[in-house]
Amino acid sequence: MRYLTSTVVKLVILTAFMTTICSVQTAFAESKEKIVHFPKNRTMGMLYVLDLDKVDTSSYNEWEPLCEAAGDITVPAGKALRLDLAKEAGKDLTPLSKLRPDDLTMLFCYGVEIPDEQLQHISHLTGLQELYMRDTGILGTGLKYLEN
Repeated sequence: MRYLTSTVVKLVILTAFMTTICSVQTAFAESKEKIVHFPKNRTMGMLYVLDLDKVDTSSYNEWEPLCEAAGDITVPAGKALRLDLAKEAGKDLTPLSKLRPDDLTMLFCYGVEIPDEQLQHISHLTGLQELYMRDTGILGTGLKYLEN
């Protein structure tokens, strides 16, 4: 019984320690600005930022304009990033395949014609909390890329 109690106490201490480390790592990641890489020779659209802690409760209009999505963009610490896709960018989403999985929090594609096969270039963006695709001309065959 004494061995079991000792083991349980060690597990509780280890769990508390690991939780603290994870919290510190998350806070550190949120405290650093990040660089997001878009093509230098063309814009993918307009970028907007919002405090990370407001993403779940904010409206579309609360996001603040940052800049055009072209070249290397510095995203301020503690900010979520939204890309409003440019109409001409919908034909070729290949540059989005070079983004890190958590670079974008929201991708807004309203009214942008996007061929279904182009959805493969955003399938790795697992950090997306919202993907808005109204009036994009998507037929549905490309949704297979977004299943996971």
